[in-house]
Amino acid sequence: MHRRPRRPIARAWAHVVTYALVLALVDVAIAHGHHGHHESDHHDHGADWTGGDAARAVLASTIVSLASLAACACIAARFVTGVEASARALSDLANGAMLGDALGHQLPSALAGGDARAAAMWCVVGVLAFQGLESLILEMKASANATRGTRTRAGRGVSRDASRGPSRSRSTARAKRGSAMTAIADALTARDIATSGWLNLFADAVHNLTDGVIIAVAFARRGRAAGWATARAALLHELPQEIGDYGVLRHAGFTDIQALGFNLLSALVAVVATALTFIFLACVGASSPVVGVSAAAVSAAVEAFCAGGFLTVALGALTEDVRAHGFTRSTVVRVLVGVRVAL
Repeated sequence: MHRRPRRPIARAWAHVVTYALVLALVDVAIAHGHHGHHESDHHDHGADWTGGDAARAVLASTIVSLASLAACACIAARFVTGVEASARALSDLANGAMLGDALGHQLPSALAGGDARAAAMWCVVGVLAFQGLESLILEMKASANATRGTRTRAGRGVSRDASRGPSRSRSTARAKRGSAMTAIADALTARDIATSGWLNLFADAVHNLTDGVIIAVAFARRGRAAGWATARAALLHELPQEIGDYGVLRHAGFTDIQALGFNLLSALVAVVATALTFIFLACVGASSPVVGVSAAAVSAAVEAFCAGGFLTVALGALTEDVRAHGFTRSTVVRVLVGVRVAL
């Protein structure tokens, strides 16, 4: 009787515990870095936000998300399935955009918005988290493939078991019902999807989380005009990024429908983050000093974390591409174009 190995689950828990300890150390470092420094009061003392501000912020996040998805859908409509060069081109552009975003926007923003030591720690945590996530994904894929092979061998004996009596048929039926628990894993690993695709999705979701919080705080603390201006800036920034991410997913092995669907789920993280931010603001008050300090600290930490994740994903994807196809001049040009677009 074959049993699924428990090592991937144990290692997953080890990753979770390790990250929890690292995050605790980071919190200590942040507290130590801010101890002894006076906090400048940059927040305004205007009126609290209204329900209309919350509705407009959620609408703005939704527009940004749907606009990015619509652009990806247009690319998908023109995309010729099986044309590897097109997927590689979009993937190189996206990798360049992630590098430019991490080094040109996220790290400088984190350094300007918080303590430099805390930003450096969060960037390292982002690198370690994405490396651990990659290891976890590889282990899960290996476990799912091993389980599928075991069920395939068991399936070959179904007809023989049926002829030997009802007891073995019932045991085979129970095995089939148990295998339904891994149906989702089978669907996701049926195609040879590269790990870089899953890492890109996670990085994009964390980045969208940041955008949702920033849009919500802009509407709540600085008013309608500033909120829409922030949403427009997020849209202009996200549009090329999402198109490039679609290329990464296609290059990683996702189908058009899968790439669009996962892009939609990732984009909706911004909408959820906006709504949750207003729930938090409803508890503490938008004009409270806690909001200004917390928003700045959280934004700086998430920006640094995203920068570390983006660097890990982009450099890892470029390494895989160079190993598979060689280091070509066209790759360099596309990556540099992606960097320039992000900047």
